[in-house]
Amino acid sequence: MTKLLLSRLATFGVVAVLSGLLLMIFSYYPPYLVIVLALAAGIVALEFPNIALIIAILLSVLGAFYQNALVGLTFLVVFLITLMLTFRWLDMACVVASWVLAFFSPVPWLAITPTLFAGIHRSRENAVEVGVASALSIFLLSWSMGVSNVGLMLVPSPSNYVAKAIPSPWSFMQFIPNADMFTTTNLTNYYASLASSLGDFRVYALLATWALAGFLTAFLASKLKGNAYYASSFLGVMPAAIVSFLLAHTPLSGIVTALALSAVMTPAYKYLEPIAERLNQVTKFAAIMFTDIVGYTAITQKDETLALRILAAQKRVLRPIFDKYRGLEIKTIGDAFLVEFTNSLDAVNCAVEIQKTLRGQKLAGHDTQLHIGIHSGDVVHRANDVFGDVVNIAARIEPLAEAGQICISRQVYEQILNKTAYSITPLGPKNLKNVRYPVEVYGVSTQTSAAMPPTQARTVIVTEPTQPIVSEPIEPTITLPASKQRAEFREPIAETTPAPVGQKLPRNPLEYGLFGTGLVTLALSIIFSSNILVFIGLGLTFYGLLVDSAPPKKYVPSDLMTTAWSSLKTVDDLILGLGYSERAVYLPAGLERAVVFIPTTPSSTLPSPSVIAQGLTPGGKLYVHDPDGLLVVPPGWALANLIEKKLGFDARDVGLDHVIESLPKALVSLRIVSDAKIETEDDSVSFKLSNSTYAGFCRQVHDNSQPRGLGCPICSALACILAVATSRPVVFDEDKSAPDAKTTLSNYQFL
Repeated sequence: MTKLLLSRLATFGVVAVLSGLLLMIFSYYPPYLVIVLALAAGIVALEFPNIALIIAILLSVLGAFYQNALVGLTFLVVFLITLMLTFRWLDMACVVASWVLAFFSPVPWLAITPTLFAGIHRSRENAVEVGVASALSIFLLSWSMGVSNVGLMLVPSPSNYVAKAIPSPWSFMQFIPNADMFTTTNLTNYYASLASSLGDFRVYALLATWALAGFLTAFLASKLKGNAYYASSFLGVMPAAIVSFLLAHTPLSGIVTALALSAVMTPAYKYLEPIAERLNQVTKFAAIMFTDIVGYTAITQKDETLALRILAAQKRVLRPIFDKYRGLEIKTIGDAFLVEFTNSLDAVNCAVEIQKTLRGQKLAGHDTQLHIGIHSGDVVHRANDVFGDVVNIAARIEPLAEAGQICISRQVYEQILNKTAYSITPLGPKNLKNVRYPVEVYGVSTQTSAAMPPTQARTVIVTEPTQPIVSEPIEPTITLPASKQRAEFREPIAETTPAPVGQKLPRNPLEYGLFGTGLVTLALSIIFSSNILVFIGLGLTFYGLLVDSAPPKKYVPSDLMTTAWSSLKTVDDLILGLGYSERAVYLPAGLERAVVFIPTTPSSTLPSPSVIAQGLTPGGKLYVHDPDGLLVVPPGWALANLIEKKLGFDARDVGLDHVIESLPKALVSLRIVSDAKIETEDDSVSFKLSNSTYAGFCRQVHDNSQPRGLGCPICSALACILAVATSRPVVFDEDKSAPDAKTTLSNYQFL
């Protein structure tokens, strides 16, 4: 949340400041309107930064039309040039920043520094585009404003520009020009001096050096290593500085200033780059698929031309299939594809269609087969690429697939369970290179079960696992403690109305920092009479007020919780009606995470793994009847999966200690609680959850003596995670709310 806020704040501030200064290039808008329009542009930039900058430039063009119809026409040409060369918002911001530095900065010779930044940050092509757009636009704007020398540019014959004051009273329509101005005679007379300037070779030499500055900086930044890298921007600007000194008669102080700033740009960028990357990276859930051609290295060594034709044919065949299943091609690595999907089902269906297609089709006249591996989880998006353990594991799973086959991880298997008719065979846990824990791998067949046509199939056909589902044996019988055999457990639940459960989480302290910094910046703007500080201060203050007026909150409406309580009560009544009244036991269930077993008697036998494995999952069976008791889906099953995703690992792979260490942070980051404390003692674990979203629900469950100990969703989810992490049965020893009604206390005992 903080990273996203800082990233958006940076975008808001950059666009708002640039927009405000843009509107002041030509006198037209009153100061109050400049502030309003700049803030509006900043808000638009939170979602559409390039559109915000385009609108700001167009509004500035209107101001130019007010000054002079032909000045406005020239600025319109500048806008079109900028739009053609730099449509990406960051490149456009670099060009606009060069205008601001050229016309508002006390050191206009720094106008070339945004081009150097583009060279360090962007590609050579982008840097050249920014350099050309900046130099050409500064030249045209300088000419139209009657300035002969600005920045490192030269205008031999500037126009006779005389600025008009801001109209009073102000009217928006005053920018509309008189059509009589656009006569051939007026156009010829006005642009005569521009034609004269364009006839001077010095102008072209200076334009070329700006483009060269961007190219050289980008080239050197990509080639120089070690300490030499820090000289990239300094060496890149050197030709432009020398040519400007010789041809444009730029003062020596200006040249020294430009060189000095360029010398610190690369080190500063190197220092700030990791921070910017962290702000810009996005983490989201995805299914990652790797494909690889079987025996491609041997084909390349035997016939390189054939190998290249196979690659081209593979792209023609596979890319339409990726698009069909909404796959995003991240990159190709030799003969391999790295493709991202929003869900596992699309990834598996895509892989199956690819393998079926290649069985009936040759690539470049050659029988070609692929290995395909799929894994799912949270990935990090940064700089048009994806990173994270999910990508690494998917790459390691792919070679495990036989030629023409598909391998998937356990996470993918669980997400497609009951959603496809393809046969899936457990291949057991695999030790993968550079992966700390074994990963359970499954093979997916492209053939559907004959008994289940694809149009009707809803269940995955799975062969018998080679290992028991429960990793550790469970005692065949259990005897619940006497405290679990209370008579009141057999009493029906009374009708009640849930208490309000909305819990407002603590405010983000960043809002106060924004507001305070904004006020300080505004005070400094008065002291130093700085327009730039005015816009920065207004932006920070406005954003601080915006965050303060709409702070992040986590509310669960009482009517929604009423529905949830009603559902749990209905399940409870059904269980009572079937004659099951003993204390619930959470059992580790391997592939299905955890299930709840409600014994018939205190000495009932726990169900066997084969009974547990009868499809007891949400979306499948809701319960499994057994003579010794009833198996039901835990109310916290989905929440347990969400918490485990946030943890970033499989609870049963890491053990109880690691889970207990990581759980509090995960619960807080999911904004389920504001604080969580965990204590362990012998065979029990105690949780203290502060400001839990489910506090009211937990209190409702406790007050009504809910018989089977299923618990509220959060308590049930924790029981699921504990059962899976320890491979031991778990029961609630205590589940209640503290007197302050804001703290949930729960205790779990291992049997």
